[in-house]
Amino acid sequence: MTEAKRGLIRISSNYAGLLITMMFGLTLVTVLLSIGNGVFGAVALLGTRLGLAGMMKEIVPSTMIRELGFAHHRGRNQFLETYNTALLLSIAVATLIMGLFAALIFGLLPLLNFPETLRDAAQWFVLFNAIEIFFIVVLGPTFNMYLVEERMVALNGWRVTIQGAYLVAAVIVFVLEPGTEAAALVLYGVF
Repeated sequence: MTEAKRGLIRISSNYAGLLITMMFGLTLVTVLLSIGNGVFGAVALLGTRLGLAGMMKEIVPSTMIRELGFAHHRGRNQFLETYNTALLLSIAVATLIMGLFAALIFGLLPLLNFPETLRDAAQWFVLFNAIEIFFIVVLGPTFNMYLVEERMVALNGWRVTIQGAYLVAAVIVFVLEPGTEAAALVLYGVF
């Protein structure tokens, strides 16, 4: 395959991934509103409050791409050393992020003006988000290898899968009709 064809595949994959995730996002808002205004409001509010902590799931893995790419082209020994170091750093940062989430759950969330019926559910929702972000950060070096090896279709497929999981979770909660908005919020966090 020529470099032009590989480039076309990479670019097409990137744009397709962006378009699909945008459509997932628009649909997700509609489904969350269908579940209940309280659930949508809690997810929207907590999404903005978790934004700083959630940014780490993008920042930490992306800071390693250059070093992993450089080591990948320098040979197996150099790569393994760099990759193992990246994994250790990811675990350390993910542990710090969990501490930040603990501060959010036990420090900030009780101060927010949540309805009493959603307060505990919001803490569970944040906990499940923390677990997700922990694993995304820890596995960052592994997922970066798709980018280092220029396997853009696989990388964008993985990104679409992650974004699609939010939509699938919301649809499952909508179909299950858990009864209360608090139960719906917790289930959405779990799924």
